[in-house]
This record gives sequence, structure tokens and C-alpha cells, in this order.
Amino acid sequence: MNVIDRIKQALGLRGSTLANPSDELKEALGVRPTLAGVNVSERTALQSTTVFACVNILSTILASLPLHSYRRIERGKEKALNHPSYKLLHDEPNPEMTSYSFRQLLAAHTLLWGNGYAEVEVNKLTGEPVALWPLAPWRVRPERIKGKLFYNVHHEEKGFTRLNSNQVIHLRGLWIDGLKGISPIRANMQAVGLGKAAEEFGARFFGEGANSGGVIEYPGELGKETYDRLKKQLNEKHAGLGKSHRLMLLEEGMKYQRTGIPPNEAQFIETRRFQTEEICRLYNVPLHLVQEHSKNTSWGSGIEQMNLGFVIFTLRPHLVNWEQEINRRLYRERDQSEYFAEFAIEGLLRGDSKARSEFYKNLFYLGAISPNDIREKENMNPIEGGDEHFIQSNMMPLNWSIQEQQELDDTHPDDRGGKVKELKRKRSIRNRANIAESHKHPLRQVVDRTIRVEKNDVLAKAKKIFGERDTGAFDNFLDRYYEEHSKYLNRHFKPVFAGLAEAIGKAAADEIEVSEEQFRSEVDRFVEDYLATFNKTHIITSQRLVKNTVLNAIDEGEDPVEALEKEFERWEEVRAEKITEEQDVKLSRAVAKTVFAAGGVTRLVWVAGGSDPCEFCLEMDGKTAGIQGTFVSSGDEIEGKEGGSLPINQNTGHPPLHDYCECDIAPE
Repeated sequence: MNVIDRIKQALGLRGSTLANPSDELKEALGVRPTLAGVNVSERTALQSTTVFACVNILSTILASLPLHSYRRIERGKEKALNHPSYKLLHDEPNPEMTSYSFRQLLAAHTLLWGNGYAEVEVNKLTGEPVALWPLAPWRVRPERIKGKLFYNVHHEEKGFTRLNSNQVIHLRGLWIDGLKGISPIRANMQAVGLGKAAEEFGARFFGEGANSGGVIEYPGELGKETYDRLKKQLNEKHAGLGKSHRLMLLEEGMKYQRTGIPPNEAQFIETRRFQTEEICRLYNVPLHLVQEHSKNTSWGSGIEQMNLGFVIFTLRPHLVNWEQEINRRLYRERDQSEYFAEFAIEGLLRGDSKARSEFYKNLFYLGAISPNDIREKENMNPIEGGDEHFIQSNMMPLNWSIQEQQELDDTHPDDRGGKVKELKRKRSIRNRANIAESHKHPLRQVVDRTIRVEKNDVLAKAKKIFGERDTGAFDNFLDRYYEEHSKYLNRHFKPVFAGLAEAIGKAAADEIEVSEEQFRSEVDRFVEDYLATFNKTHIITSQRLVKNTVLNAIDEGEDPVEALEKEFERWEEVRAEKITEEQDVKLSRAVAKTVFAAGGVTRLVWVAGGSDPCEFCLEMDGKTAGIQGTFVSSGDEIEGKEGGSLPINQNTGHPPLHDYCECDIAPE
């Protein structure tokens, strides 16, 4: 096997020949000539100061920006410090590299070759990523086989390996073939080559004395001895940049005549300047960032505007490319709605701080936005009490000044003490209700994801079992499946339950003015018990519904799989909403009661909730009970004013009273 064949085998170039070489073979052989007469490749392009500067500034800025793994919370996000991706992105992608060096390398590969590759090493037991290993782009060849994308990677030690697409982070530049990005250097090799040629011309012009600064005139013909002596003297004492400005001694009537640089040669300075602009245009980098200040920019008169334009129009597309590729490769599909990676670029956008400050200030004084609205736009998490809207007159809460203040003004002075207490109770209940409402979205996401997982897993097994007509095996499968599914419920519901409990606990503590130390341990213990009860109830209900659906279908002579598909559709449309509403109300009211008890409250009052409470909730409104007692007991019936009755099937110490109940409790 000759050298060419070995190169082709190493690169996996089956169809490339010397008569018709591919780009990869040309690159391997170093054959990349341009019309300017210089060879250009991704590596040699870095010999151009402008290419080096553009690649360097883009890759180092991208590498230096904070990159975190986040988990979505009810309104905002929090750092997912315990997720395996956090360490890989923020600290150490593999034992040999820091996050900075890894990202700088992949960014440089993408900017030069048009492709940045990294292999995702996963734990075979858990499926979680454990390391990210960069791959040399010249050793990777994407290939589509029977509609699926694979990556052929050549290793010097072990030859070729083939990776599935989900094992590779592939950062592409501009691409047109659906497989790999276009190398900016290859696509613009003439522009890069001309820039290199201009640099080489300038180096030779000054370094080798290739152009004369003057001529020596002699009236006659020089003899050989005189000519040789003059030539030696000029070469030894005057040729080259380091020997310029020395005194020249002339003999026998010789005269020195100074000349200028010929106009066609002097243009190389303008040529170099133009090629700098061309390469900056290639990477969309403003001239001032590569220290070219000969022309004014049109982006703005100040450095803030220029830097802001660079972040928005140049850097942001690269960051979005990274974020989206990381999100689809480092997070399993079922976790992608909860976890995500994001660069923090707020520091780069501070340039227009004065205009942003004025904009926020005007809207804030009009009551149009709240402090938390501003914090959200500035990529900061909300603060407690930050959802209040204010008006400029006396900076009172907007809802108090318009609603509660009016009620207080209409109350007789002797009764205002009781009215203030009533208004504060309503405000506290409204605050807790708003907190619970804000947690519905993340809770609904977890419920939807849980039902989707159950649907996919149960249907897949049902199709196999009932396809083989082995109906007896289905019950055994359900028992094993839901025993394992219990772990999934604990893992996914615990964060949203804990988040809701923490927010409600702080709000309830503010109502009775107790410190966090007085209720924290009680609430934590309660959430653990509550989660265990919810877990058990959910599994029992799911198994019962699935088994009943199958049995009813068999009794009616219907297809059990089709019946299950309809049942799961009902779960997605009806059951998911019911679970969300029930758990949001039930947990928030139970946590409030736990905090009240820990703070020494002895009696509670029932408060009808919602914009249009039902007749049964209105009957309960104002009723009181001991902190450890019940408002109604199992077996009781609540008689409504419209003639209806509501049977009670369990002891009720706090809302909800029935499905979709929005009632609340407060200290008496």
C-alpha cells in the first residue's frame, strides 16, 4: 500500500483519487493553491493576523462566558447544580480539559473548518453524560445510512469507529448539504490567499531588499574588478532592512540617484487594508476589535453601541447554536422541558444601561411592570413581594391604594381596627393564592410528563402482550412497572412540591410573624410524608384505571389496546388538569396550616375562594375549627341554599372541599 492509499484509508476517502481528489485529500496533501500563488488551509490561514484575530476573539469570548445548566422553576430558573451536565459545561468536560479550553477549541474548529465535534461519553447504567471529548474535524466524516446520521471517526490508535448521532455534539457553521458545515477558509480561500500574499510581499519588500530605494549612475563602463567590489560592498553593508541609512562611499565619479516606490508596488498597503476588511466581513467582526481604526464604523458613535452590535449580530448566533446543540444532546428527551443550558451574556449587554434604566423606570412609575418583571428581563430570579405594582404618587401598592384604601375610607372610624385586620387577612390569602397559581405551570408540566411516560410505557407493553394474546402477563407487568415508576414520581414531583411548599411557607410565616427556624423542619417533614401519600395514591389510581379499562374492553369484545389509547387520551385531557388543580390547592393549604400550627395558632377560619364560589363553599365561609380539628367530618352532608347537598367522604381539616375548589384558610 503506497502513501496516498494510506492517507485515503486513514481519512476514509473511498472515492477520492489523484486524478479527481476530494477536498479532504487535497487538505491532507497540503495542496490548496490560490490565484495569488500561496497555499491556503485552515491551519495556514492562521498565519494571517486578521484571521487569527477574528478566530481568537470569537473563540475566547465564547469560552469565557459563564455557561450554566438550569432547571425551570415556577417563574424563572435556578442552577441545576446536581445535574451531571452542570459540571461538564461549567467546570470540567473531561479529566484533561477545563470548560474554557474545551469551548475555545470547539469554537476555533467551527470558525476554521465550519464544524466542531465532541463525543458525548455516557454512563451505560444511567444514561447520563459523564464526559465530553473533542474530536478533530479533519478526522470526522458524517454519513447518512438508510436515513440515519452516523459519524465515522478515525483514531490513530484504534482505527475507525462509527458513532450514532446522539453520541456527538456537532456544531455547524453555514451548511447546505444537511451533513456538515462549510469551511469559511475553503469557501473564501482567494480572499485569505490574497491577504497572505500581501503580507509575504511586504515582508520580502522590507526584509530582503527586493525593491531598490535608488540607483547608482556611472558615466562609463565599470571594469570587472570595480563591479565585483561595488556589488560585494552593497550586499554586505546596505542590503536588508537592518542595514538601511548607512553612509555609502562611491568611487570614480559615481552618483547616487534616489527613487520612490513604484505606484503599483505602493498599493500593497491599501491591498492589505482591504483584505483585513474582507476577512472581518467573512467573520462579521467589527474592524475596531482587530485593531483596525483607519475607518469610522457605522454602528454608532460610541464604543457601547459598537460592542452591543457585536453581541447581537455576531456573537448571539454562535451562542444560540451552542445552546440548542447542547440541549438536545446532554439532556434526555423526557428531561428537556425541565432542564436547559444557557450562556450568561448580561455583562456584555450592559453598554446601553442608561437607556434600559430609563425605559424600566418609566414603565415602573406607571404601574405597568413590577420589580419582578424587570428582574426577569434582566435574567434575575424574582424576589418575595416583587410582584406588586406601584404608582408614583406615594409608592403604595397599587391594589391597596385603589381597593383596600377605599374600603377603609368607607368604614366607620370605630370599626377600622377590625376592617384593617380583615383587609390584611384578604391580602394574605390573595398573596398565597397568587403563589399557588404561579406554581401551576411547572406542576402541570410534571403531571403531563408523568402521564406521557405512563402512556408510552404501558401502551408499548400492551401491544406486545395482547398481540401475543398473553393476557395473564399484563397484570404482572403492571405490578412490576408501577413499583419501579414510584421512583420516577419521587424524583420528578419532589422539586415542584418542595418549591411550592417553600414559597407558601414563607408567605404564611409573614402573616403570623414567625421566623423560618420555627417552621422549616416541620414543613420539610410534612412534604416528605405528603409526597409518599401522593405517590401511593397516584399509583393505585393508575393501576385501577388501566386494569378496569382492559377488563371492560375484553368483556365488550373490544381491542384492549385501542381502549387503553382512548383512556390515556382522557388522562391527558381531563385527569392531568384535575391532578394539577387538586395538588396545587391541597398542598398549599396544608403547608399553610403546618406553618400556622408551628407558629402557635390555635384556631383557623374557612374562607370561600374563587371569583364565583359554589353554594357549598359559601356555606363553609366563616366557619372555624381547632388547628388540629376538622371543619367537616366523613359522613356529613353540606346543605346548599339552592337545595342541593354535598356528601363528605373524608375528614376535612383544610380545603379543597371538592374537585376544583379554590377555598382557603386563615388564622382566626
